[in-house]
Amino acid sequence: MENSEEVVTLSISELAKNLEVAESSIVRFCKILHLGGFGELKLNLACRPKEKPVLPFGNVKKDDSTAEILDKVLGASIQVLSETRDFINHKKFGEAVECIRNANKIIFCGMYTSSTIVHDAYMRLYRIGYPVFCFTDPYEAKIAASMLDENCVVLGVSHTGRTKETIETLRLAKENGAKVIALTSFVRSPILDVADISLVICSSASEGVMEAVSSRISHIAVMDALCTCLGISRYEQTTKRIEKNSEIINKMRFE
Repeated sequence: MENSEEVVTLSISELAKNLEVAESSIVRFCKILHLGGFGELKLNLACRPKEKPVLPFGNVKKDDSTAEILDKVLGASIQVLSETRDFINHKKFGEAVECIRNANKIIFCGMYTSSTIVHDAYMRLYRIGYPVFCFTDPYEAKIAASMLDENCVVLGVSHTGRTKETIETLRLAKENGAKVIALTSFVRSPILDVADISLVICSSASEGVMEAVSSRISHIAVMDALCTCLGISRYEQTTKRIEKNSEIINKMRFE
């Protein structure tokens, strides 16, 4: 209840009047909750732990100096990276590397703020010769997923693990036989119900702005590690392609 603190101060008649319902309705509601009566309901509400408000910028306060804000933001990112290193399932990470390495077709899928993460990883693998594609548009992603088979793999990235378009794309890919890998920040998220391989970073249970950004830094690091492992697994081929790419890129830069 949103107004639990107010409810515990009212009698059953006062609450019924405020809600514009009969007292018998409140009694029936208590029975539905398997409570002995209105008195037990008030006792439960009074003993319920208060939820801490989620601050939009984590532990940053409005009167912090610029130096303090910089220190806190960098500290949050360092902390989540360190915790992710200890928390992530290394066995599943290895399975994800092998799954991608052996696939005939690889699709990276990420919507909204996850789009830049998957596109960066796509470019890294594309440059070293992997059959990889990247989709950040829901319509295009679903069309691509519908054309996959058991020799393909799709990796979806979602911070909350609740992005509807990403989950629907992964589900469609799985229905067509493709292997599904999910990268998210929360252990209990619907995207994991679809995944064959789950990569979960260590994240605060809150979803403030600073926590979300720090978590995405960990997403970038995990994708970076995936790409590095895949490059190392084809060391000679990767080295030659990087040298060739560097020649082209250097021509596009000022000396």
